[in-house]
Amino acid sequence: MVKELIVKFSYALEASKSYHRIKRKIYQILEDQNYKNKKYFDIFMIFLVISTVASMLYTVNHKPHFIMTMIENIAIGIFILEWFLRLWVNGNMHNKIIKAHSQAKLIQLDFKLRVVIWHIFKEKLDFIFSPMSIIDILAILPYYRPLRILRIFMLFRLFKVLRYTNSISQLGTIFIERKFDFLTLLILFVFVVFVGSSVLYVYEGHDTNDKIGNFFDAIYWAVITVTTVGYGDISPVTQEGRVATIFLVISGFIVLAFGNAIITSAMLQKLESIKENNSLKTLSKLKDFHVICGFSKSARILCRELKTINEPFIIIDKLPPTELKLQEDELGYKFIHGEASSHRLIEQIFFKNKVKSLIAMSNNDAVNTSILLNAKSIKPHLELISIVNVSKNEPKLRLAGATKTIMINNLSAYVCAGYIRHPIAFEAVERLLVEDRRLVIDTIDMEDISFKEVIRILDMNFKKFKIILIGISNGNDFRFNPQRETSLLKNDVLIVVGYESSIKEFRLYLHRFGGKK
Repeated sequence: MVKELIVKFSYALEASKSYHRIKRKIYQILEDQNYKNKKYFDIFMIFLVISTVASMLYTVNHKPHFIMTMIENIAIGIFILEWFLRLWVNGNMHNKIIKAHSQAKLIQLDFKLRVVIWHIFKEKLDFIFSPMSIIDILAILPYYRPLRILRIFMLFRLFKVLRYTNSISQLGTIFIERKFDFLTLLILFVFVVFVGSSVLYVYEGHDTNDKIGNFFDAIYWAVITVTTVGYGDISPVTQEGRVATIFLVISGFIVLAFGNAIITSAMLQKLESIKENNSLKTLSKLKDFHVICGFSKSARILCRELKTINEPFIIIDKLPPTELKLQEDELGYKFIHGEASSHRLIEQIFFKNKVKSLIAMSNNDAVNTSILLNAKSIKPHLELISIVNVSKNEPKLRLAGATKTIMINNLSAYVCAGYIRHPIAFEAVERLLVEDRRLVIDTIDMEDISFKEVIRILDMNFKKFKIILIGISNGNDFRFNPQRETSLLKNDVLIVVGYESSIKEFRLYLHRFGGKK
Protein backbone atom coordinates (compact mmCIF):
# COMPACT_ATOMS: atom_id res chain seq x y z
CA MET A 1 0.00 0.00 0.00
CA VAL A 2 2.76 2.42 1.01
CA LYS A 3 4.79 1.41 -2.04
CA GLU A 4 1.88 2.21 -4.38
CA LEU A 5 1.29 5.58 -2.72
CA ILE A 6 4.96 6.54 -3.11
CA VAL A 7 4.96 5.52 -6.79
CA LYS A 8 1.74 7.44 -7.48
CA PHE A 9 3.11 10.48 -5.65
CA SER A 10 6.32 10.30 -7.74
CA TYR A 11 4.33 10.25 -10.99
CA ALA A 12 2.20 13.15 -9.73
CA LEU A 13 5.35 15.21 -9.04
CA GLU A 14 6.71 14.40 -12.49
CA ALA A 15 3.47 15.60 -14.09
CA SER A 16 3.32 18.80 -12.01
CA LYS A 17 4.55 21.85 -13.95
CA SER A 18 4.42 24.00 -10.81
CA TYR A 19 6.72 21.60 -8.94
CA HIS A 20 9.31 21.64 -11.74
CA ARG A 21 9.08 25.41 -12.13
CA ILE A 22 9.59 26.05 -8.39
CA LYS A 23 12.44 23.56 -8.10
CA ARG A 24 14.18 24.96 -11.19
CA LYS A 25 13.88 28.52 -9.85
CA ILE A 26 15.29 27.53 -6.44
CA TYR A 27 18.13 25.63 -8.13
CA GLN A 28 18.98 28.69 -10.24
CA ILE A 29 19.08 30.93 -7.16
CA LEU A 30 21.20 28.52 -5.12
CA GLU A 31 23.48 26.85 -7.66
CA ASP A 32 23.34 28.32 -11.19
CA GLN A 33 26.22 30.79 -11.59
CA ASN A 34 24.80 31.96 -14.94
CA TYR A 35 21.43 32.97 -13.47
CA LYS A 36 21.23 36.77 -13.61
CA ASN A 37 19.41 37.23 -10.26
CA LYS A 38 21.70 34.92 -8.27
CA LYS A 39 24.05 37.79 -7.48
CA TYR A 40 21.37 39.48 -5.34
CA PHE A 41 20.93 36.33 -3.26
CA ASP A 42 24.71 35.98 -2.89
CA ILE A 43 25.11 39.60 -1.76
CA PHE A 44 22.32 39.18 0.81
CA MET A 45 23.86 35.96 2.20
CA ILE A 46 27.34 37.51 2.41
CA PHE A 47 25.85 40.45 4.34
CA LEU A 48 24.05 38.03 6.66
CA VAL A 49 27.21 35.99 7.33
CA ILE A 50 29.42 39.02 8.00
CA SER A 51 26.80 40.74 10.21
CA THR A 52 26.35 37.64 12.43
CA VAL A 53 30.12 37.12 12.80
CA ALA A 54 30.57 40.83 13.62
CA SER A 55 27.77 40.49 16.19
CA MET A 56 29.56 37.52 17.80
CA LEU A 57 32.84 39.44 18.00
CA TYR A 58 31.03 42.38 19.60
CA THR A 59 29.49 40.17 22.31
CA VAL A 60 32.93 38.93 23.44
CA ASN A 61 33.31 42.00 25.69
CA HIS A 62 29.78 43.43 25.51
CA LYS A 63 26.30 42.35 26.43
CA PRO A 64 24.35 41.25 23.31
CA HIS A 65 21.74 43.75 22.13
CA PHE A 66 18.15 42.70 21.42
CA ILE A 67 18.52 43.57 17.72
CA MET A 68 21.67 41.41 17.47
CA THR A 69 19.84 38.45 19.00
CA MET A 70 16.95 38.95 16.58
CA ILE A 71 19.29 39.12 13.56
CA GLU A 72 21.05 35.96 14.80
CA ASN A 73 17.72 34.10 15.07
CA ILE A 74 16.64 35.21 11.59
CA ALA A 75 20.04 34.30 10.12
CA ILE A 76 19.96 30.82 11.66
CA GLY A 77 16.47 30.27 10.28
CA ILE A 78 17.63 31.30 6.80
CA PHE A 79 20.77 29.12 7.03
CA ILE A 80 18.69 26.07 8.04
CA LEU A 81 16.17 26.71 5.26
CA GLU A 82 18.98 27.17 2.73
CA TRP A 83 20.63 23.89 3.76
CA PHE A 84 17.39 21.91 3.40
CA LEU A 85 16.66 23.54 0.03
CA ARG A 86 20.14 22.59 -1.21
CA LEU A 87 19.51 19.03 0.01
CA TRP A 88 16.21 19.03 -1.89
CA VAL A 89 17.50 20.33 -5.24
CA ASN A 90 20.47 17.95 -5.11
CA GLY A 91 19.07 15.17 -7.33
CA ASN A 92 15.53 14.09 -8.19
CA MET A 93 14.21 11.34 -5.91
CA HIS A 94 10.94 10.88 -7.77
CA ASN A 95 12.78 10.37 -11.09
CA LYS A 96 14.77 7.47 -9.64
CA ILE A 97 11.59 5.86 -8.28
CA ILE A 98 9.80 6.26 -11.63
CA LYS A 99 12.78 4.88 -13.57
CA ALA A 100 13.15 1.84 -11.30
CA HIS A 101 9.38 1.20 -11.34
CA SER A 102 9.25 1.44 -15.16
CA GLN A 103 12.17 -0.96 -15.58
CA ALA A 104 10.65 -3.47 -13.14
CA LYS A 105 7.31 -3.26 -14.94
CA LEU A 106 8.96 -3.68 -18.35
CA ILE A 107 10.75 -6.92 -17.45
CA GLN A 108 7.85 -8.04 -15.19
CA LEU A 109 9.78 -8.15 -11.93
CA ASP A 110 8.77 -7.09 -8.44
CA PHE A 111 9.51 -3.42 -7.80
CA LYS A 112 11.94 -3.20 -4.85
CA LEU A 113 11.37 0.20 -3.28
CA ARG A 114 13.91 -0.40 -0.50
CA VAL A 115 16.76 -0.68 -3.03
CA VAL A 116 15.77 2.61 -4.67
CA ILE A 117 15.41 4.34 -1.28
CA TRP A 118 18.89 3.10 -0.34
CA HIS A 119 20.42 4.60 -3.51
CA ILE A 120 18.61 7.89 -2.87
CA PHE A 121 19.81 7.87 0.75
CA LYS A 122 23.43 7.32 -0.37
CA GLU A 123 23.15 10.23 -2.82
CA LYS A 124 21.84 12.52 -0.07
CA LEU A 125 24.60 11.33 2.29
CA ASP A 126 27.20 12.29 -0.32
CA PHE A 127 25.78 15.80 -0.28
CA ILE A 128 25.53 15.96 3.54
CA PHE A 129 29.19 14.99 3.96
CA SER A 130 30.47 17.25 1.18
CA PRO A 131 32.88 19.98 2.42
CA MET A 132 30.51 22.92 1.83
CA SER A 133 27.59 21.08 3.47
CA ILE A 134 29.70 20.38 6.57
CA ILE A 135 30.61 24.08 6.72
CA ASP A 136 26.91 24.96 6.52
CA ILE A 137 26.10 22.58 9.40
CA LEU A 138 28.96 23.92 11.55
CA ALA A 139 27.72 27.45 10.85
CA ILE A 140 24.30 26.52 12.27
CA LEU A 141 25.64 24.75 15.41
CA PRO A 142 26.45 27.89 17.49
CA TYR A 143 22.74 28.64 17.83
CA TYR A 144 22.30 25.42 19.81
CA ARG A 145 25.32 26.04 22.04
CA PRO A 146 24.91 24.60 25.56
CA LEU A 147 28.58 25.45 26.07
CA ARG A 148 30.28 28.77 25.36
CA ILE A 149 33.15 26.98 23.60
CA LEU A 150 30.84 26.07 20.69
CA ARG A 151 30.78 29.74 19.71
CA ILE A 152 34.04 29.18 17.87
CA PHE A 153 32.01 27.31 15.24
CA MET A 154 30.44 30.63 14.28
CA LEU A 155 33.71 31.49 12.55
CA PHE A 156 32.93 28.68 10.10
CA ARG A 157 30.28 30.98 8.71
CA LEU A 158 33.09 32.96 7.10
CA PHE A 159 33.81 29.89 4.96
CA LYS A 160 30.23 30.11 3.71
CA VAL A 161 31.31 33.26 1.86
CA LEU A 162 33.25 30.96 -0.50
CA ARG A 163 29.94 29.54 -1.68
CA TYR A 164 28.65 32.98 -2.66
CA THR A 165 31.85 34.32 -4.24
CA ASN A 166 32.43 32.25 -7.34
CA SER A 167 35.85 33.73 -8.15
CA ILE A 168 37.31 32.87 -4.73
CA SER A 169 35.81 29.38 -4.75
CA GLN A 170 37.27 28.80 -8.22
CA LEU A 171 40.71 29.79 -6.93
CA GLY A 172 40.29 27.14 -4.25
CA THR A 173 39.93 24.47 -6.92
CA ILE A 174 43.59 24.85 -7.93
CA PHE A 175 44.49 22.54 -5.03
CA ILE A 176 42.28 19.85 -6.56
CA GLU A 177 43.37 20.44 -10.16
CA ARG A 178 47.09 20.49 -9.26
CA LYS A 179 46.90 17.89 -6.47
CA PHE A 180 49.83 15.87 -7.87
CA ASP A 181 52.10 18.94 -7.81
CA PHE A 182 51.01 19.92 -4.30
CA LEU A 183 51.34 16.34 -3.06
CA THR A 184 54.90 16.22 -4.42
CA LEU A 185 55.64 19.53 -2.70
CA LEU A 186 54.18 18.26 0.58
CA ILE A 187 56.25 15.06 0.45
CA LEU A 188 59.41 17.08 -0.23
CA PHE A 189 58.60 19.48 2.63
CA VAL A 190 57.88 16.64 5.10
CA PHE A 191 61.08 14.84 4.06
CA VAL A 192 63.28 17.93 4.57
CA VAL A 193 61.63 18.73 7.92
CA PHE A 194 61.93 15.13 9.15
CA VAL A 195 65.62 14.84 8.19
CA GLY A 196 66.47 18.24 9.69
CA SER A 197 64.59 17.66 12.95
CA SER A 198 66.09 14.15 13.31
CA VAL A 199 69.66 15.45 12.90
CA LEU A 200 69.09 18.24 15.43
CA TYR A 201 67.43 15.92 17.95
CA VAL A 202 70.28 13.37 17.69
CA TYR A 203 72.99 15.97 18.38
CA GLU A 204 71.18 18.34 20.76
CA GLY A 205 68.34 16.33 22.29
CA HIS A 206 70.19 14.80 25.28
CA ASP A 207 70.38 17.77 27.65
CA THR A 208 72.81 19.42 25.21
CA ASN A 209 70.31 22.13 24.32
CA ASP A 210 67.83 23.04 27.06
CA LYS A 211 65.45 24.45 24.41
CA ILE A 212 64.94 21.00 22.85
CA GLY A 213 63.14 18.84 25.39
CA ASN A 214 61.45 16.45 22.96
CA PHE A 215 61.22 15.55 19.26
CA PHE A 216 58.32 17.95 18.68
CA ASP A 217 60.62 20.87 19.63
CA ALA A 218 63.04 19.68 16.92
CA ILE A 219 60.19 19.50 14.38
CA TYR A 220 59.07 23.01 15.36
CA TRP A 221 62.62 24.32 14.87
CA ALA A 222 62.91 22.56 11.46
CA VAL A 223 59.60 24.01 10.19
CA ILE A 224 60.57 27.53 11.30
CA THR A 225 63.99 27.15 9.64
CA VAL A 226 62.73 25.65 6.36
CA THR A 227 60.14 28.40 5.96
CA THR A 228 62.94 30.96 6.64
CA VAL A 229 60.88 32.59 9.41
CA GLY A 230 63.59 32.27 12.06
CA TYR A 231 61.97 33.37 15.33
CA GLY A 232 65.23 32.71 17.19
CA ASP A 233 63.53 31.05 20.18
CA ILE A 234 65.40 27.80 19.42
CA SER A 235 69.03 27.96 18.22
CA PRO A 236 71.56 25.13 17.75
CA VAL A 237 74.50 25.14 20.17
CA THR A 238 76.68 22.41 18.62
CA GLN A 239 78.75 22.51 15.46
CA GLU A 240 76.74 19.63 14.00
CA GLY A 241 73.49 21.45 14.73
CA ARG A 242 74.71 24.62 13.03
CA VAL A 243 75.83 22.68 9.94
CA ALA A 244 72.37 21.08 9.85
CA THR A 245 70.85 24.57 10.06
CA ILE A 246 72.87 25.76 7.04
CA PHE A 247 71.74 22.82 4.91
CA LEU A 248 68.17 23.20 6.16
CA VAL A 249 68.06 26.90 5.21
CA ILE A 250 69.36 26.10 1.69
CA SER A 251 66.83 23.27 1.38
CA GLY A 252 64.14 25.66 2.58
CA PHE A 253 64.91 28.11 -0.23
CA ILE A 254 64.63 25.27 -2.78
CA VAL A 255 61.33 24.01 -1.34
CA LEU A 256 59.87 27.53 -1.18
CA ALA A 257 60.99 28.31 -4.74
CA PHE A 258 59.40 25.08 -5.96
CA GLY A 259 56.19 25.81 -4.05
CA ASN A 260 56.07 29.41 -5.24
CA ALA A 261 56.44 28.31 -8.88
CA ILE A 262 53.60 25.78 -8.54
CA ILE A 263 51.21 28.17 -6.78
CA THR A 264 51.99 31.13 -9.07
CA SER A 265 51.53 29.20 -12.32
CA ALA A 266 48.35 27.53 -11.03
CA MET A 267 46.84 30.83 -9.88
CA LEU A 268 47.70 32.62 -13.13
CA GLN A 269 46.04 29.86 -15.15
CA LYS A 270 42.99 29.92 -12.91
CA LEU A 271 42.73 33.73 -13.04
CA GLU A 272 42.75 33.57 -16.85
CA SER A 273 40.02 30.94 -16.66
CA ILE A 274 37.97 33.11 -14.27
CA LYS A 275 38.31 36.13 -16.57
CA GLU A 276 37.23 33.99 -19.52
CA ASN A 277 34.21 32.68 -17.60
CA ASN A 278 33.22 36.20 -16.56
CA SER A 279 33.44 37.33 -20.19
CA LEU A 280 31.30 34.40 -21.28
CA LYS A 281 28.66 35.20 -18.65
CA THR A 282 28.05 38.62 -20.22
CA LEU A 283 27.04 36.89 -23.47
CA SER A 284 23.72 35.86 -21.90
CA LYS A 285 22.63 39.49 -22.27
CA LEU A 286 23.02 39.29 -26.06
CA LYS A 287 20.35 37.81 -28.31
CA ASP A 288 20.88 36.45 -31.82
CA PHE A 289 24.50 37.57 -32.05
CA HIS A 290 27.24 36.72 -34.54
CA VAL A 291 30.53 35.10 -33.53
CA ILE A 292 33.50 36.47 -35.49
CA CYS A 293 36.60 34.26 -35.24
CA GLY A 294 39.76 36.27 -35.78
CA PHE A 295 40.35 40.03 -35.82
CA SER A 296 41.97 40.35 -39.25
CA LYS A 297 41.78 43.41 -41.51
CA SER A 298 38.62 42.06 -43.15
CA ALA A 299 37.13 41.31 -39.72
CA ARG A 300 37.68 44.93 -38.64
CA ILE A 301 35.71 46.18 -41.67
CA LEU A 302 32.98 43.59 -41.05
CA CYS A 303 32.67 44.63 -37.40
CA ARG A 304 32.28 48.26 -38.44
CA GLU A 305 29.55 47.32 -40.92
CA LEU A 306 27.71 45.13 -38.39
CA LYS A 307 27.84 47.90 -35.81
CA THR A 308 26.36 50.31 -38.38
CA ILE A 309 23.32 48.08 -38.91
CA ASN A 310 23.01 47.32 -35.15
CA GLU A 311 23.77 43.60 -35.49
CA PRO A 312 25.19 42.30 -32.16
CA PHE A 313 28.47 40.38 -32.39
CA ILE A 314 31.46 39.17 -30.42
CA ILE A 315 35.05 38.62 -31.55
CA ILE A 316 37.29 35.71 -30.57
CA ASP A 317 41.00 36.41 -30.91
CA LYS A 318 44.23 35.25 -29.27
CA LEU A 319 45.79 38.72 -29.05
CA PRO A 320 47.19 39.52 -25.57
CA PRO A 321 44.38 40.39 -23.09
CA THR A 322 45.82 43.89 -22.53
CA GLU A 323 45.72 44.64 -26.26
CA LEU A 324 42.18 43.25 -26.56
CA LYS A 325 41.13 45.45 -23.65
CA LEU A 326 42.52 48.53 -25.42
CA GLN A 327 40.67 47.57 -28.61
CA GLU A 328 37.48 46.98 -26.60
CA ASP A 329 37.70 50.40 -24.95
CA GLU A 330 38.57 52.17 -28.21
CA LEU A 331 36.10 50.49 -30.57
CA GLY A 332 33.35 49.41 -28.19
CA TYR A 333 33.39 45.79 -29.41
CA LYS A 334 33.01 42.70 -27.23
CA PHE A 335 36.17 40.55 -27.29
CA ILE A 336 36.74 37.03 -25.98
CA HIS A 337 40.39 36.11 -25.45
CA GLY A 338 41.18 32.61 -26.68
CA GLU A 339 41.92 30.30 -29.57
CA ALA A 340 38.98 30.43 -31.99
CA SER A 341 39.63 26.83 -33.05
CA SER A 342 39.27 25.61 -29.44
CA HIS A 343 36.36 23.16 -29.16
CA ARG A 344 35.90 23.94 -25.46
CA LEU A 345 35.68 27.70 -26.01
CA ILE A 346 33.22 27.39 -28.91
CA GLU A 347 31.11 25.00 -26.81
CA GLN A 348 31.06 27.46 -23.89
CA ILE A 349 29.96 30.30 -26.17
CA PHE A 350 27.20 28.24 -27.77
CA PHE A 351 25.98 26.90 -24.40
CA LYS A 352 22.71 28.63 -23.39
CA ASN A 353 23.42 31.50 -25.83
CA LYS A 354 21.43 32.39 -28.95
CA VAL A 355 24.12 32.47 -31.64
CA LYS A 356 22.86 33.62 -35.05
CA SER A 357 25.93 32.75 -37.12
CA LEU A 358 29.63 32.01 -36.88
CA ILE A 359 32.05 33.77 -39.26
CA ALA A 360 35.56 32.31 -39.66
CA MET A 361 37.84 35.20 -40.68
CA SER A 362 41.32 33.86 -40.00
CA ASN A 363 44.05 34.48 -42.57
CA ASN A 364 44.74 30.74 -42.49
CA ASP A 365 42.28 28.37 -44.23
CA ALA A 366 43.42 25.46 -42.04
CA VAL A 367 42.38 27.41 -38.93
CA ASN A 368 39.07 28.34 -40.56
CA THR A 369 38.46 24.66 -41.35
CA SER A 370 39.11 23.70 -37.72
CA ILE A 371 36.75 26.43 -36.51
CA LEU A 372 33.99 25.25 -38.86
CA LEU A 373 34.39 21.59 -37.88
CA ASN A 374 34.13 22.41 -34.17
CA ALA A 375 31.11 24.66 -34.66
CA LYS A 376 29.40 22.10 -36.91
CA SER A 377 29.87 19.32 -34.35
CA ILE A 378 28.32 21.44 -31.59
CA LYS A 379 25.49 23.12 -33.56
CA PRO A 380 24.87 21.28 -36.84
CA HIS A 381 22.21 23.70 -38.14
CA LEU A 382 24.03 26.96 -37.38
CA GLU A 383 24.77 29.42 -40.20
CA LEU A 384 28.53 29.09 -40.87
CA ILE A 385 30.31 31.68 -43.03
CA SER A 386 33.99 31.52 -43.95
CA ILE A 387 36.54 33.67 -45.73
CA VAL A 388 38.53 31.74 -48.37
CA ASN A 389 42.17 32.82 -48.51
CA VAL A 390 43.22 30.39 -51.27
CA SER A 391 40.62 29.49 -53.92
CA LYS A 392 41.60 25.80 -54.08
CA ASN A 393 40.66 25.44 -50.37
CA GLU A 394 37.01 26.41 -50.92
CA PRO A 395 35.78 22.79 -51.38
CA LYS A 396 37.46 21.83 -48.09
CA LEU A 397 35.74 24.68 -46.26
CA ARG A 398 32.41 23.68 -47.80
CA LEU A 399 33.04 20.10 -46.71
CA ALA A 400 33.86 21.33 -43.18
CA GLY A 401 30.36 22.81 -42.95
CA ALA A 402 30.51 26.33 -44.40
CA THR A 403 27.07 27.37 -45.66
CA LYS A 404 28.61 30.41 -47.35
CA THR A 405 32.18 31.02 -48.54
CA ILE A 406 33.57 34.40 -49.63
CA MET A 407 36.86 34.85 -51.47
CA ILE A 408 39.31 37.14 -49.70
CA ASN A 409 39.71 40.52 -51.42
CA ASN A 410 39.19 44.22 -50.71
CA LEU A 411 35.40 43.77 -50.79
CA SER A 412 35.07 40.47 -48.92
CA ALA A 413 34.13 42.07 -45.59
CA TYR A 414 31.47 44.24 -47.26
CA VAL A 415 30.08 41.25 -49.14
CA CYS A 416 29.97 39.29 -45.88
CA ALA A 417 28.09 42.12 -44.17
CA GLY A 418 25.71 42.29 -47.12
CA TYR A 419 25.09 38.56 -46.90
CA ILE A 420 24.28 38.82 -43.18
CA ARG A 421 21.86 41.66 -43.90
CA HIS A 422 20.22 40.09 -47.00
CA PRO A 423 20.93 36.33 -47.00
CA ILE A 424 17.96 35.41 -49.23
CA ALA A 425 18.97 37.86 -51.97
CA PHE A 426 22.55 36.59 -51.89
CA GLU A 427 21.32 33.02 -52.18
CA ALA A 428 19.25 34.02 -55.21
CA VAL A 429 22.30 35.56 -56.93
CA GLU A 430 24.39 32.50 -56.09
CA ARG A 431 21.76 30.14 -57.55
CA LEU A 432 21.61 32.28 -60.67
CA LEU A 433 25.36 31.95 -61.13
CA VAL A 434 25.24 28.18 -60.59
CA GLU A 435 22.36 27.62 -63.02
CA ASP A 436 23.95 29.68 -65.82
CA ARG A 437 27.71 29.15 -65.92
CA ARG A 438 28.13 31.96 -68.47
CA LEU A 439 27.17 34.58 -65.87
CA VAL A 440 30.02 36.26 -63.95
CA ILE A 441 30.43 38.76 -61.12
CA ASP A 442 32.59 41.73 -62.05
CA THR A 443 33.42 45.25 -60.86
CA ILE A 444 33.26 48.57 -62.67
CA ASP A 445 35.43 51.35 -61.28
CA MET A 446 33.70 54.71 -61.73
CA GLU A 447 37.03 56.50 -61.34
CA ASP A 448 38.01 55.27 -64.82
CA ILE A 449 34.95 56.96 -66.33
CA SER A 450 34.63 60.74 -66.72
CA PHE A 451 31.26 62.41 -66.13
CA LYS A 452 30.43 66.03 -66.78
CA GLU A 453 27.54 65.99 -64.29
CA VAL A 454 26.18 63.93 -61.40
CA ILE A 455 24.80 60.61 -62.57
CA ARG A 456 22.29 58.40 -60.76
CA ILE A 457 21.69 54.66 -60.98
CA LEU A 458 18.42 55.18 -62.85
CA ASP A 459 20.41 57.04 -65.55
CA MET A 460 22.45 53.90 -66.27
CA ASN A 461 21.32 51.47 -69.00
CA PHE A 462 21.67 48.27 -66.94
CA LYS A 463 18.48 46.76 -68.37
CA LYS A 464 19.57 47.31 -71.97
CA PHE A 465 22.77 45.34 -71.42
CA LYS A 466 21.04 42.68 -69.25
CA ILE A 467 23.23 43.53 -66.28
CA ILE A 468 22.16 43.32 -62.60
CA LEU A 469 23.66 45.77 -60.10
CA ILE A 470 24.35 43.92 -56.81
CA GLY A 471 25.88 46.75 -54.81
CA ILE A 472 28.20 49.73 -54.59
CA SER A 473 31.46 49.97 -52.65
CA ASN A 474 33.52 53.09 -52.04
CA GLY A 475 36.29 51.57 -49.92
CA ASN A 476 34.65 52.48 -46.61
CA ASP A 477 31.13 51.23 -47.19
CA PHE A 478 29.18 48.60 -49.09
CA ARG A 479 25.58 49.26 -50.13
CA PHE A 480 23.71 46.16 -51.21
CA ASN A 481 20.91 46.66 -53.75
CA PRO A 482 21.04 50.51 -53.63
CA GLN A 483 18.04 52.71 -54.46
CA ARG A 484 17.55 53.83 -58.08
CA GLU A 485 17.88 57.48 -57.01
CA THR A 486 21.37 56.90 -55.54
CA SER A 487 23.99 59.26 -57.00
CA LEU A 488 27.30 57.77 -58.08
CA LEU A 489 30.64 59.22 -56.96
CA LYS A 490 34.10 59.09 -58.52
CA ASN A 491 35.45 56.61 -55.95
CA ASP A 492 32.49 54.21 -56.25
CA VAL A 493 32.95 50.66 -57.48
CA LEU A 494 29.93 48.89 -58.99
CA ILE A 495 29.52 45.14 -58.35
CA VAL A 496 27.49 43.69 -61.21
CA VAL A 497 26.28 40.31 -62.51
CA GLY A 498 25.97 39.60 -66.22
CA TYR A 499 27.44 37.94 -69.25
CA GLU A 500 31.11 38.72 -69.78
CA SER A 501 30.45 40.16 -73.26
CA SER A 502 27.59 42.32 -71.92
CA ILE A 503 29.77 43.79 -69.15
CA LYS A 504 32.51 44.52 -71.71
CA GLU A 505 30.02 46.34 -73.97
CA PHE A 506 28.63 48.20 -70.96
CA ARG A 507 32.11 49.52 -70.08
CA LEU A 508 32.61 50.77 -73.65
CA TYR A 509 29.18 52.38 -73.52
CA LEU A 510 30.05 54.24 -70.30
CA HIS A 511 33.35 55.50 -71.72
CA ARG A 512 31.70 56.59 -74.95
CA PHE A 513 28.52 58.22 -73.71
CA GLY A 514 29.22 58.99 -70.07
CA GLY A 515 26.48 56.68 -68.89
CA LYS A 516 23.54 58.72 -70.22
CA LYS A 517 20.50 57.24 -71.93
